[in-house]
Amino acid sequence: MKFKICIIGRGSIGSRHGNILKTNFACDVVYARRSPELVNEIPFKISILKKFNFDYFIICNPTSLHYETLRKLLNFKKPILVEKPLFFSTNKIDKFFIKKNSKYIFTAYMMRYEIGINFLLNYVKTKKPNLAYFKWLTYMPSWHTNEDYKRSYASSKKLGGGVISTCSHEIDMAIYLFNEVESVNSINLNKNLKKINVEEKNISMLKHKNGIVSKVYIDFSSKFLERKIILYYNDFQLIWDFLNLKIIKIENKKKKLILKYKQKVDDLYKKQMLDFINNSSTSNRTSYFNTIKTQILINKIYSSSKKK
Repeated sequence: MKFKICIIGRGSIGSRHGNILKTNFACDVVYARRSPELVNEIPFKISILKKFNFDYFIICNPTSLHYETLRKLLNFKKPILVEKPLFFSTNKIDKFFIKKNSKYIFTAYMMRYEIGINFLLNYVKTKKPNLAYFKWLTYMPSWHTNEDYKRSYASSKKLGGGVISTCSHEIDMAIYLFNEVESVNSINLNKNLKKINVEEKNISMLKHKNGIVSKVYIDFSSKFLERKIILYYNDFQLIWDFLNLKIIKIENKKKKLILKYKQKVDDLYKKQMLDFINNSSTSNRTSYFNTIKTQILINKIYSSSKKK
């Protein structure tokens, strides 16, 4: 069956989702935008969307518009994938309305499909660490070479940008590996980038309900690129290195390669999209019930960092 899918927004991530759907799943993709300009684009108006009989929707517009867009699309009673994060922390969320329609809501955290992350997930089920350190250092001005970073949604508070929302994969991975958090201490660190009005660096200490403590450091103003998770045990460390696609163990000052694997970033998006298309609101990794804890944690991190 050939599915007809509407993508709201056509930035880099919306275009990526569209290409994957057309190339790997033979879907008909239509983009809905406030000001359509290109082929396969229509105005984002409910009256127009009704004419197409879409099977699925994907929300890829700025984070600050997610909640408003979702409320409109839920009237179609079709599965809706929302690009991460689900909502911006300042959205006044009608919790009853969202929960009532939760079987239609899915969130795109594609790192849940990463090979090394799922190795860690199985590992920590039997060997829980004392401490986990999630670290992602990246440089936002170099993400899109043809775009002025100061004009991007990631650098705009009004559009729901900032490192906490934009780089929330690490926050989600803490939830994915160790489940719910009972307490949060979070601060935003000094800024490096000029002419943007959002937080660039955040460090949060999370105490999970199972007793594990996670430290999450995210920074999109660093020219030193690094993405790792370090699990600390009494007598060894386990290190996931995303940039080199490997997991190593350090014990008695010796390094041992535990896992080395091959993987393309598009592979994660493909797995995620397959999960969404075969949607199951209770079992898959994109479902509302499997991702709402991340949104709650994001809101707590914002709150904690503001209160200092």
